[in-house]
Amino acid sequence: MFRFRPWWLCAALIFGGALSSKLGATPPLTTISDTLFNADGTYFNGVVLISWPRFEASDTSNVAAGTDSIQIDNGILYVELVPTTNANSAAVYTVQFSSFGVTQFSEAWAVAPSDFPLRVRDVLLAPGSVTGSAPRW
Repeated sequence: MFRFRPWWLCAALIFGGALSSKLGATPPLTTISDTLFNADGTYFNGVVLISWPRFEASDTSNVAAGTDSIQIDNGILYVELVPTTNANSAAVYTVQFSSFGVTQFSEAWAVAPSDFPLRVRDVLLAPGSVTGSAPRW
């Protein structure tokens, strides 16, 4: 017959909590939220295609290489991304803006950790910029 043993309960809770924090934890995210306009002052409508290489986030989460397609209606951009400026391996997001099925322009983003939403200007890298985290010795 099964006898209740309090130390088993404590061990199960501690081990289960530690295991779930490793298995179920998601890497930290930063929100990028902005309103996008066309040159004529109208709201941008189209698709933003965001792609990234495989990298290791600051919390040692392995982020697989991938892409995400974000629909932009009436200029509203809202996306949550894993920060890259403090990542354990260098990474930059490549962002393509398309409208009417044609890529209008591309840019590179370096996303910093932030507890409040960032705008595009906050993550935009100037052409030819070099970014990445410092080497860990």
